[in-house]
Amino acid sequence: MELRQLKYFIAVARTLNFTEAARQLYITQGTLSQQLRQLEYELGSTLFERTSRNVALTEAGETLLPLAQQMLDVSELCTTKMRDLRNGISGVLRIGVSSSMRHFVNICCRRYIEQYPDVSLHISTGCTTEMLEKLRSNEFDLVVSLCQQEPDPLLYTSVLFRTSLAAIMDRNHILADRDNVNFNDLERFRLILPGSGPHVREMFQSFFNVNISGLNHCISSNELDSILYLLRGSNRVALLTAADVSGREEFVAVPLSVGNGETAESREIVCCIHRLISSYNKRSTQAFAEILTEEARIENICSSFRS
Repeated sequence: MELRQLKYFIAVARTLNFTEAARQLYITQGTLSQQLRQLEYELGSTLFERTSRNVALTEAGETLLPLAQQMLDVSELCTTKMRDLRNGISGVLRIGVSSSMRHFVNICCRRYIEQYPDVSLHISTGCTTEMLEKLRSNEFDLVVSLCQQEPDPLLYTSVLFRTSLAAIMDRNHILADRDNVNFNDLERFRLILPGSGPHVREMFQSFFNVNISGLNHCISSNELDSILYLLRGSNRVALLTAADVSGREEFVAVPLSVGNGETAESREIVCCIHRLISSYNKRSTQAFAEILTEEARIENICSSFRS
């Protein structure tokens, strides 16, 4: 039994299509079929039920699938550890980023590739729930996201910085010099709201007990660059976090009033680095986490409200 054969078996088991599996593996369908027949011969079991129209796993195939994946994972782990010891920081680093953290992470990525040019970065952006689900499936080495949910026993989570919900606006906006604003102050302005999903939108509704979907808004988006483009030089107001405009001098983050003199600054949201406890913490992952932590300290993100 060879690891190559197990890789071929997993590809067919996932797709249930020999033609598609061969295409993904960059081999001919004849080579694929030959290697799987050899694997079945060595195991003494039929792994697939084949008909002219369908392919299905047999009981033996279903039993082998998780075991084969474990063997490939162990093989990859051995390769990664040996490469770390031999070459220092290199290989592939897979990063998941929640949409609101993309600007900050991009800054860190630029520093990272300058310091570690031998590492290939694979970066994906999406909502926090989607990114963490992929992390649990070992599709990422780490995820950077805003965090409000309960601790996950499968993940190691460390706080990167703390921020707060805010009204984001152009520096020349009529409300830009206010100490704080409430939702009544914002009624006469077109609002730009976070997109739907378990994201900043739900945090606003939870913290302020307001249905922001019913407010006077002109657009909903999770794309920070698009939101800031629409804010620039306008009287629109976006409901985001203060961290979203850290280091962007053309915008200000005005605290939102909760009531009774309390502002959203007292209701913190944390940005976290998440890693899968069961996965090997590569040196490339450790180095990226160190840059994230250092950049957060340099930028002093936790103090990003206008003073």
